[in-house]
Amino acid sequence: MTPAPIALRHHQGRFVSFPQAYGGFNMQLWVNILLGTWLIASGLVLLGGIRFPGSGTVLAVLGIVTGILLFLVDRGGKLLPRMANILLGAWLVAAGLIPLLQIRFTGSGIILSVLSVAAGVFVLVRRV
Repeated sequence: MTPAPIALRHHQGRFVSFPQAYGGFNMQLWVNILLGTWLIASGLVLLGGIRFPGSGTVLAVLGIVTGILLFLVDRGGKLLPRMANILLGAWLVAAGLIPLLQIRFTGSGIILSVLSVAAGVFVLVRRV
C-alpha cells in the first residue's frame, strides 16, 4: 500500500501531488516560501511587537536556513547573475548568526548594512 501524498491538486483532469503538478521538487519555490515567512515574521516582531519566548532564536535559525538554501539553490552558471542570491544569503546567515551566537565586534552593523545594500542593488539589476 503506497502512502497518500501530503496534498493533492487537480491538474489536467486528474489529482496529483503538488510536486508532480509543478514538475517535481522545486527548491527555489521552497526558498521563496521560507524567505517570505522570515520577512513576514520579522516585520510582525519588529513592528507589531508580536513576540513569544524564543521568537528571536526562531527568526535567527529561519534566516540562517534560508540563507544557506539560497546558496544551494543557485550554484550553477555565471557569478554575476547569482550575486543577488549570494549576497542575500550571506546577509541572512550573518544576520542570524550574530544575535544567535551573541557575536559582537566593531563594524558588524556596517558589514550587515553593506551586504544588504549590495544585495538590494543586485536584486534590482537582475530584475531590470
